[in-house]
Amino acid sequence: MCGLHINIDSEVKIMQKIVIKRNETAKNMDKVLFPSEITKGDIVNYYKKIASYMLPHLKNRPLVIERYPDGIFGETFFQKNIPEYFPDWIERFAVNHTKQTTYVVCNNKATLQYLAQLASIVMHTWTT
Repeated sequence: MCGLHINIDSEVKIMQKIVIKRNETAKNMDKVLFPSEITKGDIVNYYKKIASYMLPHLKNRPLVIERYPDGIFGETFFQKNIPEYFPDWIERFAVNHTKQTTYVVCNNKATLQYLAQLASIVMHTWTT
């Protein structure tokens, strides 16, 4: 993502419209996640731009998302089981391990942008 130059104002407005359409609110889009002043809104826009390349690799695969709520030098965590606050329109895949785990499935651009809005910088797919 080096050299990423984005018209953040127009892209943030587009993201807010998409998310608000789904009864959610885009938050902290100007929060800096990378030291070179790349913001959460930049990441959302980047994922939007590469969605046609990225989505075929994510399609129908449960994800473990790696979230960086305080940027890449802050604390990070892996999220397997999606929380109840995830919107209903996001696809899920439930698996019974020792207990049930419900994974997110990212099959469309809106879900990809929603995950980016959560500062999910890395998405780990199941390999099978």
